[in-house]
Amino acid sequence: MGGLGDEVVREAVREFVSRPRRFWRRTPAWAGTAVPEVTGRWDLAGFRVERLVETRTERERPTRKPGSVDLSALPRYTSLALYKTEPATDLGSAPRTWNLVREGSEREEGCVTCSDGWQKCPHCGGSGVLDCRPCDAVKCAACEATTPCTACGGSGDRKERPRRVRLSEEDRRRRTRCGACGRSRAACPVCAGHGRAGCARCDRSQVVDCAKCENGIRRHKECEGTGRWTVYREASIRWDRTDPERIHWPSSQEVPERVRRQASARGSWRTTRLVGEDPALPAELTDGTRAAIAARLRPVENELLQEASVRTMPMARATVAQDRRGVYYVWPGGAGRPEVVRVPARRWAGLSAGLLACAVLVVVVVVAAALA
Repeated sequence: MGGLGDEVVREAVREFVSRPRRFWRRTPAWAGTAVPEVTGRWDLAGFRVERLVETRTERERPTRKPGSVDLSALPRYTSLALYKTEPATDLGSAPRTWNLVREGSEREEGCVTCSDGWQKCPHCGGSGVLDCRPCDAVKCAACEATTPCTACGGSGDRKERPRRVRLSEEDRRRRTRCGACGRSRAACPVCAGHGRAGCARCDRSQVVDCAKCENGIRRHKECEGTGRWTVYREASIRWDRTDPERIHWPSSQEVPERVRRQASARGSWRTTRLVGEDPALPAELTDGTRAAIAARLRPVENELLQEASVRTMPMARATVAQDRRGVYYVWPGGAGRPEVVRVPARRWAGLSAGLLACAVLVVVVVVAAALA
């Protein structure tokens, strides 16, 4: 572990414990006489691999698009498995998708559910009008005792002769043209022969224009009013970049996660790119680490290429006889000087957790007794 010898570790720990503390934390009295002892060494290693994988998919059913679609810009294929794309050069090539058309599958078909892009409106049944509901019109009081129209009785059909009624001379003179059947001087001047008055939506006709169509017909929504479909067999080829796979050595049982995070951010790592089928791994890696990396370098299904790297850095652990509650971890820093971090010793960390749990239990018991 070049650059991190025992004397370098000891001097780094001595300098760390002698630093001025902030606020209430004072420099320990034994700082000047501290004798650090190196109790462990590791070569930290971090492995990372990303892959570019390809997915080829052919639709089981033909693709249908409304209208006459120009597919000349899409590449053709005869066998999806044999279709060749451009070579993948790096992970920056993803994501990317090719949409393909099967050779000889393109054709046009007429729409069988409409007539030249038009179809009967399903809302009004092709009549173009709907019943006015709720209708605000009420019976016309002026002609309720007689008849709305002497020709059609308010129905609009002159063949349906209304019942014969006797009109006064004044009522006969006031009669006007019927708005329902068109007979002149036959309708009530108040309701114009409709027999109802007062609805702003239907103007007493009891029907309104259908808002979903034009005179009972409307454009066919599915074929977008074209009356035709473009039918073809479609396939796609997609390149995707997988999420990075990371592994760290040694385990957190040997190097605490807190120490590893700080070392990852502030350490002087040596990075090696792994290229080729049998890349050269750093010599400081253990046999177990080499086997784990080799297993993850094997190509996965549909893999086009991979980019892998491993970074290494030495780390040492030290203890100080006067500080039984702490453990010191040392590693090369980015500024050319060692970095040091102190963490509680495992036995003191467990004791602190136990004391905290007891304190919480005491507080709970006291509060419960006070409330009882």
